Amino acid sequence: MTGLLMKLLGVSAEQAKHISGKGLSFHGYGIGWMIFFAILFAALVFWMYRRAGEHLTPFRRYLLATLRSLFLLLILLLLARPILAFTIEQTIRKSLVVMIDTSKSVNIEDPRTDKADRVRVGIANGQLDPTKGLQQELDGKQNNDFAKVSRLDVLKAVLKNDKLDLLPKLAREYDLSVYTFDRTAADVNVGINKSAPIDEKPGQGNFDLSSWRTGKWIDALPTKGLVTAIGDSVADVTNKKRGQPLAGVLIMTDGGNNSGGDPVQAANQAKRDGFAIHTFGVGITSPRDIIVGGIFAPEIAFTKDEVPVNVRVRSQNLAGESAQLVLKLVLGQAELKVDEKKIDFGGDSEQVIAMKFTPPEKGTFTLKAEIVPRDDETVKDNNSASQAIKVVDDKIKVLLIEQTPRWEYKYLSAMLSRDRRFDFHALLFEGDKNLSKGQNSPYLDEFPKKDEDLFKYDLVILGDVDPKLFEAHQMEVLERFVREFGGAMVFLAGRRSDPNSYKSTPFDKMLPVELMSGAGDSTVATGVADRPIKLKVTPAGRTNTMLRISDKEQESMELWSKLPPVYWTARVLRAKVGAEVLMVDPDDTRKYHNDEMPIMAIKPFGRGQTLFLGTDNTWRWRKNAGDKYYTTLWGQITYRLALPHLLGDSKTAQLSTNKQKYSAGERVMAYARLYSPTFQPWTAQDHPTVKGIIKKVGEPAGQIGSAREFQLKPSQDGMYTGEFTVTDAGAYEFQIVEREKDGKLNFEVVEPLNEYGDTTAMNEQLLEDMSAASGGTFFREEDLYKLPETLGKGTDHRYTKFEIELGSTWIYFGLMMAVVTAEWIVRKASQLK
Repeated sequence: MTGLLMKLLGVSAEQAKHISGKGLSFHGYGIGWMIFFAILFAALVFWMYRRAGEHLTPFRRYLLATLRSLFLLLILLLLARPILAFTIEQTIRKSLVVMIDTSKSVNIEDPRTDKADRVRVGIANGQLDPTKGLQQELDGKQNNDFAKVSRLDVLKAVLKNDKLDLLPKLAREYDLSVYTFDRTAADVNVGINKSAPIDEKPGQGNFDLSSWRTGKWIDALPTKGLVTAIGDSVADVTNKKRGQPLAGVLIMTDGGNNSGGDPVQAANQAKRDGFAIHTFGVGITSPRDIIVGGIFAPEIAFTKDEVPVNVRVRSQNLAGESAQLVLKLVLGQAELKVDEKKIDFGGDSEQVIAMKFTPPEKGTFTLKAEIVPRDDETVKDNNSASQAIKVVDDKIKVLLIEQTPRWEYKYLSAMLSRDRRFDFHALLFEGDKNLSKGQNSPYLDEFPKKDEDLFKYDLVILGDVDPKLFEAHQMEVLERFVREFGGAMVFLAGRRSDPNSYKSTPFDKMLPVELMSGAGDSTVATGVADRPIKLKVTPAGRTNTMLRISDKEQESMELWSKLPPVYWTARVLRAKVGAEVLMVDPDDTRKYHNDEMPIMAIKPFGRGQTLFLGTDNTWRWRKNAGDKYYTTLWGQITYRLALPHLLGDSKTAQLSTNKQKYSAGERVMAYARLYSPTFQPWTAQDHPTVKGIIKKVGEPAGQIGSAREFQLKPSQDGMYTGEFTVTDAGAYEFQIVEREKDGKLNFEVVEPLNEYGDTTAMNEQLLEDMSAASGGTFFREEDLYKLPETLGKGTDHRYTKFEIELGSTWIYFGLMMAVVTAEWIVRKASQLK
């Protein structure tokens, strides 16, 4: 009877089982008014029946009055809107996400020299009690068998361990979702019936918990991922689970992370979303290893000139040990040892070893630094690093033109004259003419009389020179030097003339920046010198090797942020079309149409290129650092600008990538600066896209394999940008299909030796930080038995309020009809109208 009543009220049988509370409320007129009118109507009805029903028996009068009053009361109740509310309690089964690291680093075989690390292997594979910790004893065979075990084997052993019974225990409590991850996460289909009731036991129905432990998916775990992005993988998986009751995420990993977003930030987001991240760390925290992290050497060197080389070497758990670092020059199939140094290792730290060599001949070679691997190293194929180097036999010819010997001239001329790679000359208009009379003096007493004397230079640096000091044809010759003969020119700004006095001169059209209206007039402000200015490197500047003052991009940017401020910048409007801005003045008061004022900008001009440097304060960057960064910066500027002329590489198609060497799977940014035969930049209107092609060196373009095409889109007139990813290691070449005759660019893709870059240890700190940030727990093998208890119950109670408006139900309608029908029958039986 109760079931029928609930059904009539619209409550299903399943909902009725879980009703934990009920109540009645009114949502219409106030109940006080309803009682008042009910009493009033009842009194009126009884009074009427008493007068009109004198021939009726008292019983019938009271019965009819009661039925009429009840009917009026039911109508009044409709106005009060009675609501019957039920509270339904539901049990929700939560989901638990298990993420298993399948990147290549889990293949590392850890030499387990510490007893505790060997005991962990015994706990993982079930030979030791998982609840008795690290004090358990090992026999001789176990000590030998557990001395070197891969991280992958430990992971598989944990998943299959009958004593831990980890995944089956979790599957009883939770709906398990298992993912593997490296760069991205992938779902693992293990054939579990996740819709089984909560109280179902192993072996019942088709809920086969044993498939978690014995399934082929464990043995088939892929471990080829070259890149690991823990943070991105967590975000991807949890986004897929959004809206579901999630108990948490369990990550089984060695903590290697070399791509994507910050994992700790992903953990913080998990806490905000209401779940915790638990981590199980696999591997050892103090492996013995030597890592040759990279070589930092100039890409271009000169024969018979000493080349400085810095090699980054990191050691782990080798305090008190030493090794020989060997520098080799690879000449075809032969390797020539060019330097060698003994390294003494301290604690776990990185050293930068200064080495040097003198190239014996010109050509393109590979520079290689290596240390012979030790027998007890964790990884033996990360002990070397290499870099391509091009050796030329000509010096870069540089001409520095200045009016007066200002501070920038003093330090720049000293730097260029000391460097044996440069054939340096200077023209000082207001200098001592006797300077040029000394034997082998680098000073000129006048501007080169013959055009060919000027054209022999690779780079001209024009300082703060009044244009009136030039004869008309001399400015035209400088313009031809760049436009027709592929030379390079630097405009080094000054407070008197450069660049504001060059308006409407041949130099104006060569400059990469637009001058202010009225430039050349003494009333135009040339800059300010009353406050410190922290210049800002643009995104283009970060990837440009001219501004790389460290072999690491991030470290280079940190060094730039620490350099002293300058106290003067030249006032210009904006960069010209086709110019690339590398550095800006971030002062909002100097913006032009929301564009920050360019301080360093480079632009192709004809066959050559010009660079504008809008400050004469770079010498201030010597403060507390001497010539270190100043020499590096100006040396690289000189190299990059002068080498195309020196090597004869000036073309109408200039190709570049943001790096020369990539790890497999890393994204490559490709750039193409394209011009017509008359050196006019291609436009987006005429060439909305261009087609690039990449292929392995020596592989025909039409061959099916690594060769593939991609689209480059215009970012500005003449400049096209595209991106692609290469997953296989090797030497590659990139060219533009429409401009195949204009040459190609070579770059190298190497396979990552390990995923840590600087360490092969388990990244325990990262995993602890992730767990702490999200409110989870970090586990090692000796703690895993506590995992199911730590996670708690896999169900949750959800309370839903189910409301029924009684006036809209069949019961209420039926009750009203019954009352009014009963009254009608009694009235008819009493012969009343």
